[in-house]
Amino acid sequence: MNRMQYKQILTDAIQGEIHSQKFYQDAAGRMQDRFLKELFTRFTHEEKKHMKREHKLKMEQAFVDIGYPEVW
Repeated sequence: MNRMQYKQILTDAIQGEIHSQKFYQDAAGRMQDRFLKELFTRFTHEEKKHMKREHKLKMEQAFVDIGYPEVW
């Protein structure tokens, strides 16, 4: 796998996390049942945690790309 493919995979993963977070947040807002509302709210929080990790990975990769262009 080359660096461009790696970057695309990270970008796709981050977009998936954003989409999932919005889906769960919207679902939580529509739920009348307290248990389901709490469940989807928890899913939303989990997706936010994933985003933080994905964002961190992307920032680390950007650092490598800027700091070590010869790797390209």
